[in-house]
Amino acid sequence: MEEIVFETKDALDWSYRSEGVVNLVLAYSGSSPTFVHFIDLDMRPLERMEAYYESDKKIMKTYLEMLKKKGDRST
Repeated sequence: MEEIVFETKDALDWSYRSEGVVNLVLAYSGSSPTFVHFIDLDMRPLERMEAYYESDKKIMKTYLEMLKKKGDRST
């Protein structure tokens, strides 16, 4: 597999789509042969990604509240 080297100018070819706890979804609009024909078969439709993002936010909120309560009990 060839090494991919990004330069600052390459950032203009990418746009933000969505994110989750450990995922970031970007869209590519450039013309580099490295990415033009790239298809990630694991990508879910954007609507599903948004649903996962909302779910991730709820999980993190619950987790942070649990940590806060645990911290309050120890003081």
